[in-house]
Amino acid sequence: MKAIIPISFALLLGTTTLNKKTSIVPSNLNEVNRMETSVDDEISNNTGLEYYSYPTDVNTKYSEFGSGVFRNKFIIVSSKKIGGFGNGVDKNTNEPFTELFCLDIKKDASLENPLFFSRILNTKHNEGQVAFTTDEKTIYYTRSLRKNAANYQLFKATLDVKSSGKWINHKKITFNTMHSVETPFVSADGKHLYFASNRPGGFGGFDLYVAPIKGDGTIGEPINLGATVNSDKDEKYPQLSKDEKRLFFASNGHDGFGGMDLFVSRKLKDGFKTPRNLGNKVNTTSNEVALTFVDETVGYFSSNKQGGEGSYDLYKIEAQPVFQELEGTIVDSITEALVPNSIVILYDEDNDEIARQTTGKDARFSFKAMAFENYTIKVEKEGFENTESLIAENTTYKSILQTTVKLNSDAVAKKK
Repeated sequence: MKAIIPISFALLLGTTTLNKKTSIVPSNLNEVNRMETSVDDEISNNTGLEYYSYPTDVNTKYSEFGSGVFRNKFIIVSSKKIGGFGNGVDKNTNEPFTELFCLDIKKDASLENPLFFSRILNTKHNEGQVAFTTDEKTIYYTRSLRKNAANYQLFKATLDVKSSGKWINHKKITFNTMHSVETPFVSADGKHLYFASNRPGGFGGFDLYVAPIKGDGTIGEPINLGATVNSDKDEKYPQLSKDEKRLFFASNGHDGFGGMDLFVSRKLKDGFKTPRNLGNKVNTTSNEVALTFVDETVGYFSSNKQGGEGSYDLYKIEAQPVFQELEGTIVDSITEALVPNSIVILYDEDNDEIARQTTGKDARFSFKAMAFENYTIKVEKEGFENTESLIAENTTYKSILQTTVKLNSDAVAKKK
């Protein structure tokens, strides 16, 4: 038998410092963060991450959307022209048809030197978002034809490893050409393809889907991510964190500041938690989309807020985890005497072990845990009943969270 003791810890979002390599803050940072945020920040940032946004130097009067990383180059979709293919304007955007570009990522995460990504992939039509497998040998790309520019279809190609970047074996893998398939993303383990589509059977507008990538490279039947993530409006630009525990995406169907906002949803083994808004240091009353991380904490997103170069511009984002100290003491439930040499194990919401400790003479434990998460502490001690302490998130602001865990001796447990 084991006792279950609920403990309500106030897991809060605190303040962190910037990483040294990207700590240069422009003088107009506050203006960038607050621009167009005329509403009060009633949508608190309770994601467990503190966000910082910065302008970049590669924006033009045309749209720029981040898409992925290939060979340490940042791939973007843009309607800018550098001796582009063909003429004409997409009537849906009033901009030239889009193409793929690659940019150098400098050590300070700034971007420079935009060049065509691939003359094979770039055509006279609209090139959409792309996704790469972890080994960078396979690309999933989207394209819409000029005659039906709002309808994107999904393709796949493989890299000719003997070349300097030639894509071969192009195949169309769209599930239904009558509907658009957009913003693909491949999971870190290479087993799942995420995308957005307005295919029938969803909750409205564009929904997010996931499809298995089989061992032979074929794509299995797509599964809707469900009503927790999807709404009756649009959800696009899915991206999973490196540990695949957080799904980032853009939506205009969840509580936001206006237009498309960026959200994150905790991915659990049995589904997704309610999406959380990234807050007004990133989101505005305009549209924020295409969040793409290039490592664990640094990435880029696009916004058409005022103050940019025009249309959608690229902004750098830093996402710094906010940690709290979970501290406690193990005592006997009857005598309240200290119980040293107890094994204390911290589990996350999926019941995966995060860390473990053995208490010393003071019977105390201390864990570093991420804010706004649910945890379980399990205590094991010979001669005592195993005990689980459920740690529930709350909204009270504290940086050190303390509790006392009381153990029932075997004798006491037998009397129950």
